[in-house]
Amino acid sequence: MSVTGTHRIDVRDYLQGNEVLHDDDSASVAHIIQRALDAANALYLAEGISCAVFLPAGRYRLDDSLVARSGAGLQGEARGATVLRPRGNRSAILATVSIHNTSLLNPIADVVYRNFSIDGSDQAFGSYQTSIKGIFIQHLVRATFSDVAIENTWATGFGVDFVQDTSFVSCVAKNCGRGITVTGTNRDTALGGSGFGIGTGASDIESVSITGCSAIGNGVHGIFTETQTSATTTTDTPLLSRGLRVIGNHVSGNWIGLKDAGSRDAIFEGNTVIQNEKAGFELSRTSLSSSAGVPAGHGGIFRGNQVAENGTGSGAGGGIVIGHASSGRYSIAGNRIQGNTGFGIRGFLTASTTNIGPHIEISDNTIVENSRAGVFFGHATSHPVIAHLLIRSNHICDNGTDATSAQRDGIRIDSSMAEPRILSNVIRANAGSGILLSGSSRSTADAVVWANDLASNGGGGYSVTHTKTGTWIEQNIGDF
Repeated sequence: MSVTGTHRIDVRDYLQGNEVLHDDDSASVAHIIQRALDAANALYLAEGISCAVFLPAGRYRLDDSLVARSGAGLQGEARGATVLRPRGNRSAILATVSIHNTSLLNPIADVVYRNFSIDGSDQAFGSYQTSIKGIFIQHLVRATFSDVAIENTWATGFGVDFVQDTSFVSCVAKNCGRGITVTGTNRDTALGGSGFGIGTGASDIESVSITGCSAIGNGVHGIFTETQTSATTTTDTPLLSRGLRVIGNHVSGNWIGLKDAGSRDAIFEGNTVIQNEKAGFELSRTSLSSSAGVPAGHGGIFRGNQVAENGTGSGAGGGIVIGHASSGRYSIAGNRIQGNTGFGIRGFLTASTTNIGPHIEISDNTIVENSRAGVFFGHATSHPVIAHLLIRSNHICDNGTDATSAQRDGIRIDSSMAEPRILSNVIRANAGSGILLSGSSRSTADAVVWANDLASNGGGGYSVTHTKTGTWIEQNIGDF
């Protein structure tokens, strides 16, 4: 259906009899707003006209979820002025496969949500439930979220799955996922509980952009993408979908700032990712994406981001973590990775879960003043060989500020490798070695370690205890 225009209708025009649109949070008005949304949907279906239901300033109690309808958006006076207040185990806005019979052939389409807030402070349940979100919509086409703020929700704030031609602009997710009860590294396996959660896997192209948004202080992730299972993708086998763009956002105070747990060719660019507890960015599966049987992100680009002061809440993190990324083919380029507690870049989860695929590229980054090694790849017992690792043209200096750590090198690799290339890096003044390939039980084949500037590192310039096989080419600039 083509949309001929976007119109605005006023919710107050849909009052019946002696109804009152309570704007003081004193009584539920969900039925009144739903009536207006249904009228907008009817107009859309009859004439192809997309409408936005206007809500004036006020605090609107919702004892039931508003069911999203095609062609029926929602517009307030301003963020913080028009506030939806869902209660109990209700999301504010909902349209899922289970309650709305949505499918790939009948998605929610042509909606605009703008200029309002959702405050989930009154959401509660006896236990944590992933479905108690701010906005929870599955299968969505041609949608815009603009200047929408979601705060204090029990689970994820913006929980939107299987989207096409959809954008989030100048939106805020703050303190979402407050129902999460696990702490520390247990949050690595927690589902939902995040600021922006984009579920993928229903189609090959799922185009969504998140630009100029803020994700602050959320329970698990600030912004993440995750492959869903066939139960909600409505496909026999979930797909590794293309089309995610996360550009120019501010992400701070979350457990993990940004995470790719199941997308293809994603772009994370120009984000400020600071002071997240475990890591600024993580490339790894979640427990849900693992059960979907699809690898974590493949072919993505993480570039031009500021990744600083992350990792203070976890000894297993730092700036960037690469864990279960079996497809490989990921580029980490042109970022400033500075002052993180832990590693600048950490290629390791645990010995039994780490799986790093071929053709990981780390190039043109500034990696400085991190408390442990600038770049670290650990040894995995299940998948011990990393193939075609490229570390090129980085500035890796002044790392290893934590005197209690044994891993304070510029580049330290404890895993076996095949055909690595470590080329033209400036690696200076790190507390440990400039480059250390560590572990006599490790083997590396056909390596090139060439033209690296290895001046003034505390543990020396270059050291290899790996078993060397095949052809090695080594020539670097030493201390001077």
